[in-house]
Amino acid sequence: IRGSREWATLLWALGLCAGGIFFFNRGLASYFGDEYLVYVPQGIFLVFYGTLALILSGFFLASVLWDVGSGTCTMDRNRDLCRLLRLNFPGKYRFFEMTFLPSGVQSVNLDVQSGLFPRRVLALTISSNSIPLNSNQELVKITTMETLALALAKWLDVGFEWRESG
Repeated sequence: IRGSREWATLLWALGLCAGGIFFFNRGLASYFGDEYLVYVPQGIFLVFYGTLALILSGFFLASVLWDVGSGTCTMDRNRDLCRLLRLNFPGKYRFFEMTFLPSGVQSVNLDVQSGLFPRRVLALTISSNSIPLNSNQELVKITTMETLALALAKWLDVGFEWRESG
């Protein structure tokens, strides 16, 4: 499962960092006597938004560095065990691990949304909770996702649900 280590996240982080530096510098320049901007209120807002953009870009860069959201999904019929592992930010809950029995799975869902922002999410329903198995940023062909979902439902011996919206 892919996490946040993608080009789009990195580009957002770098763009926010560049914009944050620019805004912060213009706000400080207005404080030190720039004749084009008055420090109150324009310079204060520029410093505030520049600081906010730098903090947000740091968050994005940290999520790219630590690959937040990535993980694996392993299903072992021999040991009768399913295991989901996801990475989070460093700390007590860095590794989110969920282990369950295949008999606890109620159904396999394929959520398909078409339109301007399409998405296809393969998920398991366990005790009325839907647990996604792939990233919603992955745009795989519907036929491929349907084949995978049907094979997984057959392997787990559960029902298959198709949910379409948009």
